Amino acid sequence: MLSTGNNPKHDAGAPPYYLREYASNEFLEPGRGYWIEVPSDTPWTIEN
Repeated sequence: MLSTGNNPKHDAGAPPYYLREYASNEFLEPGRGYWIEVPSDTPWTIEN
């Protein structure tokens, strides 16, 4: 779960910016692009 700030995802049906907020039951998907706003300096560790 992301506990950051505003985390929009691409939505082709949501003009004019084509972004919408994630629902609490949605998951990040491999191969997709994301904007993640973190309000302060934070170490970022990604494990596969």
